[in-house]
Amino acid sequence: MPDNYGRAPPAAGTNLVAAERGKTFWCLPSIWYRNTIEPRTDGAAGKTLAQVRSGFFPFWMHSRDVEGGREDAGAWILGLLYDWRHRVTPAQGEKVAEDYTRHRVLWRVWHYERLNGDVGVDMFPGLTYDRAADGSHAFSFLWRVFRYERSAAGVKVHLFFVPIVR
Repeated sequence: MPDNYGRAPPAAGTNLVAAERGKTFWCLPSIWYRNTIEPRTDGAAGKTLAQVRSGFFPFWMHSRDVEGGREDAGAWILGLLYDWRHRVTPAQGEKVAEDYTRHRVLWRVWHYERLNGDVGVDMFPGLTYDRAADGSHAFSFLWRVFRYERSAAGVKVHLFFVPIVR
């Protein structure tokens, strides 16, 4: 693998060592590819940052960064026609681990989100489906013109914004 020692060394006293290894390709103005690994140490802790990026503007773009247990990835096709995002963050101290995924078509015509098992789907013109990790779920049309919700507390139904079953 070729070596690319691109970054200047940091100020004295930080003990940070960086060396970027991998491949990078640019064909200006619109095509790029990058697949690099950057081992880093900061004191006794060691981390490796892996990056994958590619694209052909304005048709598509993809990126993925992995460092330790953290991952951040995303892609889009033809601008807002379709985009995707995935993020994984490990638990640290009081913060809980996070696993987030999003898919969108034409920004909000179809929108899917998942966060740690909770799922939400929105479809134009006003259809919504939500499911929680505890098993509860809800479906609605035009917010509460019709809404059905089932949870541990029971079933709730709204019709024309009026609660029918509580």
